[in-house]
Amino acid sequence: MQKVFYGIICFLISSYGYLATAQSQQSLYFVQTYNASGQAVQKGTAIIIDQQGTGATHQNLFIGATSAKVFTADSSVHNISTINGFDPATGLVKFAVDNTLTTKFVKASIASAKLESGAAVKYLQATDIQQFKENSTKLSTAQAIPGYGYFYILPDNLGKEAIGSVIMASSQFAGIIVSGVNGVNGTVVVDLRRLDQAAAMTNGFSNFTQKIQENGHLLAALAAYASEDWQKSADAFESFAKVNQRDFFAWKMAGMANFQLKNHQKVITNLSNALKLKSEPMLFSMRALAYFETNQYELAINDFAQSASEKINEAKWHAYKGMAHYELTQNEQAIPDLQKALDLKYEDPKAAYYLGNAYFKNEAYDKAIAAYDQAVEKNYKSETLFNNRGKARFLKKNYEAAIQDYDQALSIKSNYDKALENRGAAYFELKNYEKVIQDYIKAFELGLIDANAYEQIAIAYFTTANFSKAIEFYTKAIQAGKNEVGIYQNRGMAYLQENNATKAIADFKDAIARGANDGAVFQLLGTAQFENKNYEEAITNLERAISFGIQDTTLFLNTANANLALNRKEGAVSYLKKAIAAGVQSPKAYTDYAILLFELGQTAEAKINIERAISLGANSSKLFLYNGYLAVADKNWDKAISSLEKAKERGEKEPKLYTALGTAYYQKNESQSAIENLKQAINLGENAPVNYEML
Repeated sequence: MQKVFYGIICFLISSYGYLATAQSQQSLYFVQTYNASGQAVQKGTAIIIDQQGTGATHQNLFIGATSAKVFTADSSVHNISTINGFDPATGLVKFAVDNTLTTKFVKASIASAKLESGAAVKYLQATDIQQFKENSTKLSTAQAIPGYGYFYILPDNLGKEAIGSVIMASSQFAGIIVSGVNGVNGTVVVDLRRLDQAAAMTNGFSNFTQKIQENGHLLAALAAYASEDWQKSADAFESFAKVNQRDFFAWKMAGMANFQLKNHQKVITNLSNALKLKSEPMLFSMRALAYFETNQYELAINDFAQSASEKINEAKWHAYKGMAHYELTQNEQAIPDLQKALDLKYEDPKAAYYLGNAYFKNEAYDKAIAAYDQAVEKNYKSETLFNNRGKARFLKKNYEAAIQDYDQALSIKSNYDKALENRGAAYFELKNYEKVIQDYIKAFELGLIDANAYEQIAIAYFTTANFSKAIEFYTKAIQAGKNEVGIYQNRGMAYLQENNATKAIADFKDAIARGANDGAVFQLLGTAQFENKNYEEAITNLERAISFGIQDTTLFLNTANANLALNRKEGAVSYLKKAIAAGVQSPKAYTDYAILLFELGQTAEAKINIERAISLGANSSKLFLYNGYLAVADKNWDKAISSLEKAKERGEKEPKLYTALGTAYYQKNESQSAIENLKQAINLGENAPVNYEML
């Protein structure tokens, strides 16, 4: 009983399949074409798409024909009268037939669902009048193509007689077979939904067939596109579009294939031609990216505005729009788009890099560093990235971290002058002057010309006591446009260290002419004038410096010495006193002060300061001379003898020395020494009666 039941089921299933196939055959035409001589040219298949008998097949079936007949499954015969629809992209044609027989046509059921690669299908072919062939196979390719639909390929290489045959899925027609498409391994199947794209027309059959060519369609181009052979696809679409100038789809697909090839100029050309025919936001989006890649940023921004409703890739769209705004220095507009791209997990690290740059230019250095960090985390390797992050860290006074970034930049590009310059500036802030010099010298060798860099290396050389090099680079800084007060003042100081007082004076005067008006510059000018023995001018400028309240021992000493050089003893004493009050511990200062006090008759003060000078190690002959005279006045004969002998040993020979020394020896009853010194005094012109009396 079970076997009988199973047999019934199998019979019913088999019968259903037969009935379904038979019904499908009712919606097919067998097509025979003829040439002008009435000879048969080609046979093939067409489908019936409405109850008026309108048929659809592929244009290749009509090549070389001037007329055609169609035969229905019940053997009614009709002539193809006119072509009333054509899809140039695929070569699908719609045609009308005469119906003098009042045939009842069976409309084909067209599948609406897409098919997948590997899907099991049947293909059904009208091989002759009331003769059909059916085979089972699988789709080797089922590729969605934007603006086209689905592109199918069968693995079988079918002959010309298969043109117009249909593939079926679930008893519905899914596509029309086109054999012999150039460059395709297998057989192309045109998605029947493309019939909706067929342009309406009314054209006589022979008029139409005279204009068509066997491969005058885009199926080879579509096959190349589906297999991602972008170059072949681009060439084929472009060739078709140049012949069919108003074919929007061909221009569009040429642009899209070139987009995959990153042939940006061709993308722009092809999509521009497409957009002249039809506005489509996605194409604006794609052309915007191409405009960006060719540095046409304003045009890119315009296209981004046209494509906001249909972005080709939302994250990339925001990234490139933000980068375009950045390139146009529109940082406020760039930041939101770049941030949106990162929020959408855009993987290309360039978006984070550009965001960092935009924040940097807006002086938002912490945010810039954070964005640069994201680019580094995404493994972006760029010397400019590390240089820029280093600069942001530098401006946040994180000099050690900045140097690490500059090291990274230079590890990528060893001759990167900007990173060398910036690292030199960071070392300058850390007062590592040897490194400053090394980096700036390399940067200059690479062509860097920068006034600030020249000034900093000059300071580094000055600090390391290489004054001639300091002068060289201060001069270059001035030649490069540095005209501030400090640059002249500093070069003047270097000239002073090189004992070139004349040039130092010129620089200090230039600094004053440019607005310097403080104690330091007048002190430097006065010092240089003092070194140049321009004592009157030196005193004027040193006293100006003092008027600014500078309490500097060197300033007081130089002013005193300038006065002394002009024999202005009172002035010299005044400034030596200020130097001592300011804390000078120079033996010479005390020596000069004590001597001047003595010579001005201020013996009490002189005596005190002579002792201070001697205690500091002073050993001036005149200091011991005057100390001896004061000891004689105080009748301190031992001290007088000691001091005067030291004066004599150091070269003092004035007559009074011998008189005083003779007197001291006389008072000490050291007759021989007294006689020798008194005789020497008389010989030198000291003829006072007392000398003769003691003698």
